[in-house]
Amino acid sequence: MRDAFLVVVLYTTGMRIGEARGLLHEDVRPDENLVWVTPRNLENGARVKSGQPRPVPVPDFLMRMYEDYIASDEFLLAFKARTDQ
Repeated sequence: MRDAFLVVVLYTTGMRIGEARGLLHEDVRPDENLVWVTPRNLENGARVKSGQPRPVPVPDFLMRMYEDYIASDEFLLAFKARTDQ
C-alpha cells in the first residue's frame, strides 16, 4: 500500500522522488487537499531541490488513499518498528 501511494503521489503531483521521500505526516493537509513540500535535513538524504517550502494541491482520491494507508495494519507495523528502536 505504501509503495502504491508513493507511485500515485509522484504521478499525480509531479513531485520529485527526493521531495516525496522527505514528506512527513505533518506535511499532509487532508482538509485542504494540500501536501506541503518542505526543505529539511533528513537521514535518508531526501531533499527539496528549490530549497523553498511550497504547497502542492492533490486530488480527493489521493487524500482518501493517504487516510486508508494511515488506518492500515501496514502503517501500524511500520510505526511500531520505528518506535521500538
